[in-house]
Amino acid sequence: MLRSLIRLLKGDLGSRNHEEGAGVTRYQADSGEHLRAVLDQAIDAVVSIDHENCITYFNAAAERLWGYAADEVVGKNVKLLVPREMQARHDSFVNANRETGRDKIVGTSREVQLERRDGQKVWCDLSLSKVRMPDGKIVYTAFVKDVSEQRSARTQINQTLEQTIDAVVTIDDQNCITFFNKAAEALWGYSADEVLGQNVKLLVPPEMRGRHDGFVNANRSTGQDKIVGTSREVEIHRKDGSVLWGQLSLSRIELDDGRKFYTAFVKDVSEQVRQREDFRLLSLVANETDNSVIITGPDRRIHYVNPGFERLTGFTAAEAKGKSPGELLQGELTDPETVTRIREKLNAQQPFYEEILNYDRQGQPYWISLAINPVFDAKGNLENFISIQTNITATKTKQVEFNARLKSISQCSAIAEWTPAGQLVDMNEFLRQRCRGISQACELTEFVTTADIDAAGESGLRIEVEWPRGDGQFIVLDGSFTAVREVDGQVSKYLMYGNDVTDRRRVINETDAALGEVQQSSREITGMADAVNGIAEQTNLLALNATIEAARAGDAGRGFAVVAQEVKNLAQKSQSAAHDIQTRITQNEERLERLSASIQRLAG
Repeated sequence: MLRSLIRLLKGDLGSRNHEEGAGVTRYQADSGEHLRAVLDQAIDAVVSIDHENCITYFNAAAERLWGYAADEVVGKNVKLLVPREMQARHDSFVNANRETGRDKIVGTSREVQLERRDGQKVWCDLSLSKVRMPDGKIVYTAFVKDVSEQRSARTQINQTLEQTIDAVVTIDDQNCITFFNKAAEALWGYSADEVLGQNVKLLVPPEMRGRHDGFVNANRSTGQDKIVGTSREVEIHRKDGSVLWGQLSLSRIELDDGRKFYTAFVKDVSEQVRQREDFRLLSLVANETDNSVIITGPDRRIHYVNPGFERLTGFTAAEAKGKSPGELLQGELTDPETVTRIREKLNAQQPFYEEILNYDRQGQPYWISLAINPVFDAKGNLENFISIQTNITATKTKQVEFNARLKSISQCSAIAEWTPAGQLVDMNEFLRQRCRGISQACELTEFVTTADIDAAGESGLRIEVEWPRGDGQFIVLDGSFTAVREVDGQVSKYLMYGNDVTDRRRVINETDAALGEVQQSSREITGMADAVNGIAEQTNLLALNATIEAARAGDAGRGFAVVAQEVKNLAQKSQSAAHDIQTRITQNEERLERLSASIQRLAG
């Protein structure tokens, strides 16, 4: 209607001249009267001003809007109708348009605030037309509609949208942003001032910006709704380059003039997307792992088991649901003390780790390690227990074998443990009995240095040590010292495994002493043999002298010669026997030396 009135003003009041001459034709007069009647009855305020900015027309709607009667304002400067703060500059605004021809307001529609006669300010929609009269003078007509109620409703809507926790973005028919609430600022990281008036493609992922206008305009032209009226998750590329996830709901609004606006409601669902992805990965783990997963309620009845549980136990999910894991899986050899510990931890609603013997559907026992964690809701109420179970039968069997071996070793060997600082913290019963109580002189440095143990590496340091007893005596241990290390390589403890070789040491010492005595006796016998050999040599010499003297005596010394020969023979036999004794003694000494060396090697 306003556009029609503007055309009438331009045509009927300004430029429809049938001829120039004597006066106005009846047609012109009738048209003018008709137009005035229309304007007088218009529901929107109509105000016309002349080339001096004085009011020439003020219809009834204008009287109601401003609160002035027509005869109070006609002929006066139009600045009377604008807010007081603008009155001093208003003429310059209007005259600038006349002089430059630049239309900032003319031909457009905008919302302005007017001040009524009573001082009340109201919001109105202003449309301004400019008409050049035949004499070249420019006059203006304003069509003003009270939009206070619409403005109030829109303000209410905008404030509501401004305060909503979800981002709200509205674009006009040129795809430019006209509304951007606080939640949108928080979501994208842009302030409203940075984006208002900008193309909405600023807010979409970079790879889509070149095509985004085409997508929106295709919906405008075809009406085919691929996104409008639906909800979907989209990537939100923030100003700082980070990426969030938003749930987008898009609505289309068609105005009376045919223009189509769009409003997007975007909810930040980054946390939900992350949780969903985590859940997907957890589900993947739960479904593909060989470990058994059990979820129970606060009543400890099974709600969920994974395929790993079915493979491990032989029970199906349907068979397990509603039952307690204990009544389903525990059996004859399940340790009651372990069951009690588990029950106490569950009652305390604390996470814990245990190892227990269970039985499968066929009654076959198997060992599991189980880690159980309670799950609480936001108010701290218990919702579930989650149990992760691993089959450790092979490991447990090896551990049992190792423990049995260690027990056997502990029954016949000494075991001691020191701190990294070298303080004795424990010894096994075997060593305690041998020591007749713990001696005060049992620091590690009494036997070895930690540097020696560290230098020996994984093979350990083997050394024979004298361990003090409570009665002041000591036992001899053939000890092997080793360092036990943490994952980071730091020493957590020092251990010693040793055999009691006290008796062996005593036997060796006694044998060594006996050997010394035998060697001393051999040396004495050797001396005796040397003496016999000397006597034989002297006897042999005397026999020789006697033979010589007998020869000199002739027949008178013949008998003496026979005796001398016998003595000589006896001396030679004595010398030969002494030589044999010396040889045997030498051989025995060599054997004793080898035996002594062997005993020393045995002693370590």
